[in-house]
Amino acid sequence: MHRPLVFLTLALAACTMPEPPTVGSNTALPVPRTLYTRGEAAFRALPDAGSMERFRMDQSAQITVLEEFDRWRKVRLDDGREGWIQASRVTIHPPAP
Repeated sequence: MHRPLVFLTLALAACTMPEPPTVGSNTALPVPRTLYTRGEAAFRALPDAGSMERFRMDQSAQITVLEEFDRWRKVRLDDGREGWIQASRVTIHPPAP
């Protein structure tokens, strides 16, 4: 008997409750967000310097930060490839034209 009322209440609550902002665990900056690599960069399978290198970029590229872990950022390139990169290898500044 009360199922329609419960369902309606839950549906309305889901529509009116704002999603909490997603922020990086280290920087408290929004994720995802756009950054750029600082020249040459290695992208790893895990956030560890000893982890397998998945691929390498020889020049600056636009990336999307998906996650943060310590001094590492999980990123996605425009072509869909993903990997972990050291935070020191990223910048907010786009490459010079």
